[in-house]
Amino acid sequence: MSEPVARVALNATAYDGLPSGARRRAAGLAAALVRAGADVIALTPRRGTLRPDVEAESEGMLDDALYREIATPLDPGRPVLRALAAGRQLSRFVPLDADLFVTDYYPVLRGVTTVLTVHDLRYLAASEHEPRARSAWFRAFYPRLAQRAPHVVVPSRSVAAEAVALLGLAPERLHVIPNGLGRAWRAAPTSPLPPEHLLFLGTDERRKGLRPLLRALAEAPNAPPLLVAGRASRTLSLALDAAPSLRGSDRVRAVGEPSDETLVDLVRRSYALVHPSRYEGFGLPVMEALAVGVPVLAVRQAAVAEAASEGAVWLDPDDMPAWSRALDDPATIERPVSDETIAAARARSWDAAAAALLALSRR
Repeated sequence: MSEPVARVALNATAYDGLPSGARRRAAGLAAALVRAGADVIALTPRRGTLRPDVEAESEGMLDDALYREIATPLDPGRPVLRALAAGRQLSRFVPLDADLFVTDYYPVLRGVTTVLTVHDLRYLAASEHEPRARSAWFRAFYPRLAQRAPHVVVPSRSVAAEAVALLGLAPERLHVIPNGLGRAWRAAPTSPLPPEHLLFLGTDERRKGLRPLLRALAEAPNAPPLLVAGRASRTLSLALDAAPSLRGSDRVRAVGEPSDETLVDLVRRSYALVHPSRYEGFGLPVMEALAVGVPVLAVRQAAVAEAASEGAVWLDPDDMPAWSRALDDPATIERPVSDETIAAARARSWDAAAAALLALSRR
């Protein structure tokens, strides 16, 4: 067997067993790195594994000689303790001959070239939507930590500009590597199925805008029913306090945290993906919906516009009557997605992201 093109240690200790955009990114990137001939060592949390996701992205062709996992004591369910212990613990497990250590946000390790992935800078750029203590910690400590990293990867030009302005990073140390389209989305046809519902996917964080969306839906009597998927589905009952008239009705329903294949089906059966988030570092669900020809209603912001290739219907986050009118209007939620927009979304690949990462190991 030939020597691997590079040895890449991938920090996967932040991911629990539930689906998420960050987890999809890690699995897609790991599979693409293996396809490119890299030796990938995934550092996993205790009682956790990324392997099933990587195998799914590899379409059953994962080379076990190039992918292995090392379990660590870190617990994704205890983020503060994990942040404090990550540097010390991961220094014990990252192989000394690794060419790159790829990690989300932290830590920066000595003795191995760290590629710090900054998915977004919401604690600095949109701190009004975040817990004060966490934003204060980020302001006090994160710029110094980020400045220690040899390479900083961001998913969009928007986050790159924020990293220069808010973290004081030199532009030449920043690398824009967009997120890619996963296997389930690449395999799906580019045309939607007969629509049945609207779809919200995400968490119930304030910036995601679920509560204002529910208020807008309550004022849109002719809108299709709304399905809430992802981690926000756990707290839908609490979120419905923002729109009591919807409680107990069949106009809004939680559908849990679906697998990739189930999520593709839910999206393809949507009139539109509704994405009222006020701040994102990329907008992966927007790109995925457009890649299968499903319309998107979203808040205009630079990072999401990059992911959407300008193919979404843009709405003001503070204009709830406009959201109600859009949800009620068949011409808006059934607006066809252009072939150019679909092609631009489907052109994003994890193979391209992996190639860009491997280029950093040769610098």
